[in-house]
Amino acid sequence: MKEMDNESESATIVRKTGCYVKRRVAVLFGFLFVSATVAAGVLAYSFSKTTSELGFQDSAYYVPLGSINDLPVSILNAREKEEVDIRLPKTLKPLHYVVKLQPFINGNFSIMGYVEVEIEVIEPTSNITLHIADIITKNETIKVVPSDNVDGPGVEVKQNLYDNDRNFYIGVLGEELELDKKYILSMEFVGYLNDQLKGFYRSTYTDEDGNKRLLASTQFEPTDARRAFPCFDEPAMKATFEIFLSRETSMSSISNMPKFETFP
Repeated sequence: MKEMDNESESATIVRKTGCYVKRRVAVLFGFLFVSATVAAGVLAYSFSKTTSELGFQDSAYYVPLGSINDLPVSILNAREKEEVDIRLPKTLKPLHYVVKLQPFINGNFSIMGYVEVEIEVIEPTSNITLHIADIITKNETIKVVPSDNVDGPGVEVKQNLYDNDRNFYIGVLGEELELDKKYILSMEFVGYLNDQLKGFYRSTYTDEDGNKRLLASTQFEPTDARRAFPCFDEPAMKATFEIFLSRETSMSSISNMPKFETFP
């Protein structure tokens, strides 16, 4: 009996680790990948063509992808909100004010007021626009007269409008004001001594005996004179002033300008 050589007859088996798929499955996966790539390319081309035809890329508001977070919100909202011009028209220039105020500091904190302002016409206009805030005008008292004929019939005020967003009073006139001519606008009004440290406001102080007292004070800067009386409340529109302040006899008044006179 012949003896077999174990070493020469032995077989070596090697196993490799990994994932194996059938050839048909691999072909199917490859076809799906190629189809998806082609479809994505077609969609991207169609979208870019559509936005170009709509004019988005030529618009001032076109935002390239990846840069949207770098833009200020005001630009992104530009289509939704139009810029509001809060400046007064340049058609009129104030020259001189006469202001009369009677604050009821120990009453209901109301202010009885009267204002007249002489204006010069820079451009012909049929509107008078000035600032007003937290004030009620007495429309039946509003008058516009030429400076050289204050006792004449004056200019008709056809309509009184109020733009609360811009703090505007707008007087619509029956005729156009003449270039380089001077007019006087006058009206009575009711204001309010607020507690917000703005305009003509109320506050308190403690006297020598420890008693709390009420006072009325003013803070007109930067744009709060309009809360005390109707006016052209812009720094460039400077004018001269004549001010009358009514008070109780037990109270005193302090001003940063010399007192002209006191009368009952």
